[in-house]
Amino acid sequence: MIVHLDKEQTRQMRRKLLADNSDIVFILFHDILKELHKKGETQLSAVEVFLSARQFACILLSMNEATEGLEDEIDDLEEEADGENDAMIISIVACAVIKAFAKAHAMSVYDDVVMAILVRWNDHPLFMPMLAGAARKEERRFAENKRNDLLGYELEQAAGEGEEAVSEAVRSFVDIAQNIGPDATMQLLLVLSRFNDNNGHRYQKEVDELYEIHKRTRSVIDMEVKGSGLSSLNFNNHVRQVVAHADVVEKYK
Repeated sequence: MIVHLDKEQTRQMRRKLLADNSDIVFILFHDILKELHKKGETQLSAVEVFLSARQFACILLSMNEATEGLEDEIDDLEEEADGENDAMIISIVACAVIKAFAKAHAMSVYDDVVMAILVRWNDHPLFMPMLAGAARKEERRFAENKRNDLLGYELEQAAGEGEEAVSEAVRSFVDIAQNIGPDATMQLLLVLSRFNDNNGHRYQKEVDELYEIHKRTRSVIDMEVKGSGLSSLNFNNHVRQVVAHADVVEKYK
């Protein structure tokens, strides 16, 4: 249940999660999870926590009587984890994943599961810092549109490691674009184009390739909409992306 990744796997998955707006839970908890890892409160990276939480959420969502088996599942999680902190941190992020799923489907059936998890951990010393950290990130993100800054930051970090790291990061953006929707590819294109402009257009080939990928994914969506006879998808953008891309939604919709 608990996911462990090497450094390269962590880097690649982090970029994919930041590129794909469906993973709003990862974005909101990203900063506080990094802080907890840096302080030694958990040995798991932010990516490992999120992927573990998503798996834990999937297990609970697959159970018809999740509240009945919840305590046993948390006990199993705690037994597998290195300590109580990891089990608690994963559980809280799993709550957010479940809430995103329930909201996307206008379902309240999982409210009891979420509440039971919160009650289980509400006395833990990291409980309030985690919730407060995610809340602060949400306020900043919607006020300042921070997601694009995070993607740009990935490239700037790579630039500090040398040209080879930059080329690998740029290439990973193109690879990621093969598996995400047109809205997310557009965000990648904007970030990469800006970085390319600021670096003497050294990455024009990748920008052009990314643009072609975006056009293909956009045309596929347009054909699907026309084929269904709908003039528009008529979904709130956040909910639409959650429904379209989140692994947990795809598996249990």
